[in-house]
Amino acid sequence: MSRSIGKTAGGLWLDATWPEPRLIPADSLARAEAMARALLIAADIHPINNLRVLKRLEAQFGADEAAKADWYRHWIAEGFAALEAMAGEGPFLGGDTPDVGDVLLVPQMYNARRFELPLDAYPRLVAADAAASALEPFAAAHPDRARPA
Repeated sequence: MSRSIGKTAGGLWLDATWPEPRLIPADSLARAEAMARALLIAADIHPINNLRVLKRLEAQFGADEAAKADWYRHWIAEGFAALEAMAGEGPFLGGDTPDVGDVLLVPQMYNARRFELPLDAYPRLVAADAAASALEPFAAAHPDRARPA
């Protein structure tokens, strides 16, 4: 297997395609920390709150909109509590530059606000979201601007 195929298969497609700025740090410890933050969002928060799960809550358990919103807020709050503890000193999740965790944070913060989750307990996440959202590539991909056709 070529080195570039291994990187792409390992989830480093963005850095393999656009090497600057790096979203997955080269340093092994920083890379592990960035991936832990990203996976917390991608594997812990998002799957349990996706549309398919919310529809199943309604179909199987009769959950109404209020119950589904409570479910959503509960699980995003659980994930955000862990992510807040993992966040660096900022301005981004991992420190001075955005990384893959920030890419995943911005849409989750959007969802947290959409489902009216109070964010006072997550000052580092709020700050990282603001710092990332101020950058043009993040702003261009923000859910408010990136609507399906």
